[in-house]
Amino acid sequence: GEAKSGYFNEMGGCIPAGRIARPADIAPAYLYLMQNEFMTGETVHIDGGQRLV
Repeated sequence: GEAKSGYFNEMGGCIPAGRIARPADIAPAYLYLMQNEFMTGETVHIDGGQRLV
């Protein structure tokens, strides 16, 4: 409810993108990895720039 929404807003403020990832942010990378049969063992960081901080 409201407490959960406040938590996500607070955490989003700590991320350079300014918000928590949505499924639509993650899905394109997932689809790319699943469609590319030649790619194996890769880690893709979809974190709104958090790793850069």
